[in-house]
Amino acid sequence: MDRSELEMFLQKIPSADNCIYRKTYNKNEYRCGNKKGSITDYLIVADGECDPVSIFSGSIIELYIKVHFSESIESPVYGFLIKTTDGVSVYGTNSLMRNKKMRAVAKDENVIIRFKQAVPLIEGDYFINVGIGAGVRNENVSPLDRRLSMIHLKIISEKQYAFNGFFDLETVLDEVKHENEQEPI
Repeated sequence: MDRSELEMFLQKIPSADNCIYRKTYNKNEYRCGNKKGSITDYLIVADGECDPVSIFSGSIIELYIKVHFSESIESPVYGFLIKTTDGVSVYGTNSLMRNKKMRAVAKDENVIIRFKQAVPLIEGDYFINVGIGAGVRNENVSPLDRRLSMIHLKIISEKQYAFNGFFDLETVLDEVKHENEQEPI
């Protein structure tokens, strides 16, 4: 992988929304939140490639998210959701669900968050929602910036699938004994 592209991403602070320049950006995204924080850029790294349009099923991806806070937030929450193109949730999590206490952020602070995730999905097109909020366990999380269907990612596979669903859970199927089988002497 050309580490310089990732290093440049980590160093650069965008002055405006840079997400719109990513290859996987979906111009039909839906955005909501109170804008006390804004997602300003993202980068996907998979299989040694930065900003790939498609990745192989089973790959481990790193999803970097840049956030600018226009107000101080005591308990920021960062999350993402993978869903099908028809809106079925496949997998989602956030820092609150993971019991990961994130540090407070100050007004005008920029933060970079990284999610590292395996994607053993069946071949097809998927959307990724990315969001930031404020809140603590047992309270409602106040959305700061939610970018729904912001990322459009194509999963490709090198093997034939013999299952239904979203994931290959790699089932092992064996015949243990047949009723007409004779017992050994």
